[in-house]
Order: sequence, then C-alpha cells, then structure tokens
Amino acid sequence: MIKVTKDSIHFETGTTSTKKHKEWHSAIKPEIWKNIISSFKIRNLDGIESSPSIQPIDGIDESFQIKTSKKSHVYVNAQNDIHYNQFARFKQELLKIIPQEYQ
Repeated sequence: MIKVTKDSIHFETGTTSTKKHKEWHSAIKPEIWKNIISSFKIRNLDGIESSPSIQPIDGIDESFQIKTSKKSHVYVNAQNDIHYNQFARFKQELLKIIPQEYQ
C-alpha cells in the first residue's frame, strides 16, 4: 500500500505467511507533490473504468483511490482503460521517490 498526501508519502508492504513487513514514510515538498499529481487530468477521472478481478489468472489486483475536494474515485485493475497512462506516469514518479530497498 502506498498513500500519498500533499505533505507525505507512506509505503507499507508485507505478507502474513512469511511474517515479513516493510514500512517507509517521508515528508514531501510542495514541488514534489505537484510533480506526482501532474499526470492526472481531473476531468478524465469520472470516465476511467475498472476491470474485473481475476486474481488466479493475473495475480494481485492493482487499485487506486484518488480523493479530490469534490469526490472520491476508486479504480481496480484499470490497466485496459484508455486513460491508464495517467496511473502509469504516477507510478513512475513514485518509483523515483521510494527507496530501492522498498520496491
């Protein structure tokens, strides 16, 4: 799970079967926040569609929750949507911030 807010980023991962848990968090500057969210076009958020969960075939679901001042949007497995490139760019920006040992 990765949670990004205007002033911080929090990353947490783990499995109960192996009892491994990793956690990392950091403050972020306003310019980093703007860079991270720059890939999203607010006007497109209502049109993005999720796809069914087929975990036995394609593995773990990918989900995003985006909260704006007016609405909350939740997407699961939106990789087939025409606007998915916004999420892909967002993920690339996060990988630049999260330390390698947590990726």
